[in-house]
Amino acid sequence: MQKEELEKGIKEWIEDISKESPSFGGLSVCPFAKKAKITILTKLGIQDLHYIVNMRIIPYGIVMIILIDPSLRKDFFEVKESLKKQALSNNIAFMISDPDNPVIIDGYQTTQKKHLLVLLQNLEELLKRSSELSANTTYYDKWTSKQLDEIVTQR
Repeated sequence: MQKEELEKGIKEWIEDISKESPSFGGLSVCPFAKKAKITILTKLGIQDLHYIVNMRIIPYGIVMIILIDPSLRKDFFEVKESLKKQALSNNIAFMISDPDNPVIIDGYQTTQKKHLLVLLQNLEELLKRSSELSANTTYYDKWTSKQLDEIVTQR
């Protein structure tokens, strides 16, 4: 598959999760996706991921989306926890969108349906915005306690 096709599919997913839904209190699945500056990286190896999570700076408003090559899936999951720990120590939220382990909230699949992705975002910004959503909206009302723990609490 060509890089352009991959990027098009990911951008369509971003558009989809940017649409408002009653399942999320009238907000979009990801209320910040549309405003974020998205950088999509492809053809990276595991060592590249280690380098990226050690960059220490992902500015506010930036979301890096890294497509994991299917041939690296097993290797990625072997080092996933180490990468997440490195990222968190550098103020980077490390989130995974895995089509083989979909997140479904109120019947809506929030994860990308075709590709294993890593999403990196400034952790301080994400925590602040998540806290605002929790305090001021019904965004998290239909999330299960397991989803809240795995996705929100463990950031």
